[in-house]
Amino acid sequence: MGYRTYACGPRAPYGRFRGRRFSVTPPLNIEETETAYHLTVYAPVLRKENISVSTQSDVLYIRYKAEEKDTAQFIYKEYTGGFERSIDLKGKVDTSGIEASYEDGVLRIVLPKTSAAGRPSQDVPVA
Repeated sequence: MGYRTYACGPRAPYGRFRGRRFSVTPPLNIEETETAYHLTVYAPVLRKENISVSTQSDVLYIRYKAEEKDTAQFIYKEYTGGFERSIDLKGKVDTSGIEASYEDGVLRIVLPKTSAAGRPSQDVPVA
């Protein structure tokens, strides 16, 4: 028995049903360097003005609010929903220095590390 790929539904690779609407969350990569974390969100065909990146209570929020379209005349309806991703920063990021850019369908976010996050680990002797 081979592996089956589902185009939609609860077993879809990047989506799931929420009631009657199909929700898609784009894939996200996180790369760590000595000075920062680099997030890459692969989200083609999105409008830059509808993307929101914000922080609140040490959590990074990436949101996309899609425009509602009247698609009654179309036979095929493209995905027009929005999404939200949240990432706990755990005090390791200097939130005042966060930078974001969206180009060619790729959202790139640079999260500079705090000085505490760059400290090497240490062993603590147990007495």
